[in-house]
Amino acid sequence: MDQENLSIDQVLLILRERAKELNCLYEVEEILTGSSGPLPEIFQALIATIPSGWQYPEICQARIVYQDISYQEQSYTPTIWADTAEIKEDSDIVGSVEVSYTREVPPSEDGFFLQKERKLIKTIADRIGQTILHRKLKSIINEWETASSSLTGKTSR
Repeated sequence: MDQENLSIDQVLLILRERAKELNCLYEVEEILTGSSGPLPEIFQALIATIPSGWQYPEICQARIVYQDISYQEQSYTPTIWADTAEIKEDSDIVGSVEVSYTREVPPSEDGFFLQKERKLIKTIADRIGQTILHRKLKSIINEWETASSSLTGKTSR
């Protein structure tokens, strides 16, 4: 799209879309950093939040697949209007995030999803992967500290 020939309405539309994407990212970050609950609870919160960042949130749905378990709303229906990003833990693929529309939407020059939405889903998948890795490393450190302190306690008697 030629930036110089945009109308005020087109600029406002673009800005509204960026604001939705940014708010979605903020909410995802809050869920990932603000919850110490189990991953399935976090995934359920994420799939309820993610559609808000897309161009047509009222017909958008999200699904997270982690270790071959799918987390989605009960009404989730797979469609051909979907975009997926891999969730990686370190360099291993451990799942995916999928965003789809429940019905066809007018395609833009980027397809059914805007280029920024494709970047958003990848960013969300990356953050989920980082959170999973962080939790595993934290658990390993806690186990090591527990084992270390029990060994020290036994030798000081």
